[in-house]
Amino acid sequence: MSLEGRTFTIILNSSWQFTGKILSAKDALTNFFNTKEKKFDALCIDYNFVDGEYDYANPQINPVGPDKWFDLPIFPYTPSVSINNDKKIRIPTILIAKRYGRVHYAKKKPSKNRIWERDKGVCQYTGKQLTRNNGNIHHIVPQSKGGDSSWENMILCDKNLNSKLGDKMPNEHNIKPIKQPFEPSMYNFDIRVKHRDWKLFV
Repeated sequence: MSLEGRTFTIILNSSWQFTGKILSAKDALTNFFNTKEKKFDALCIDYNFVDGEYDYANPQINPVGPDKWFDLPIFPYTPSVSINNDKKIRIPTILIAKRYGRVHYAKKKPSKNRIWERDKGVCQYTGKQLTRNNGNIHHIVPQSKGGDSSWENMILCDKNLNSKLGDKMPNEHNIKPIKQPFEPSMYNFDIRVKHRDWKLFV
């Protein structure tokens, strides 16, 4: 099995928070089994076999060091690689950086698509579910009055209502957003989840 380009592993910090770092299988194994540095533990995540199937809703999670990793059994849900004498070992899906406590913030600038995603396609004045054809991005404080294009000043709005509001403030029409617009958490990362185990932490 070639490990180049295969991705199975994410890195958590010492508090088990996702750092935003993703490693190829080759790099994960190289870092994990670096006996000189010993920076990482790996999470052994197993699932009980109940009534003919694996119980993925109740994972068994234990941190394991490199010295004990070789003895872990291989299951259908564990990615693995053959090493000396065709012995197979697991490829760790999650590494713990034991001496690293920081999180890399995924700070995002507001955009049309991200406002749609944050507001879940709902008009923030009426509560109406919108489509791309009948929804617009609305500046609460109009740009003509100094309003900026920030997370806190932009919301999803019904296109017809947006046209009616024009460059007036919402209170001039006796309306207000149904909830305060906000900047999404910086801990949200736009990544494609490539293994079931990642969903526990991403």
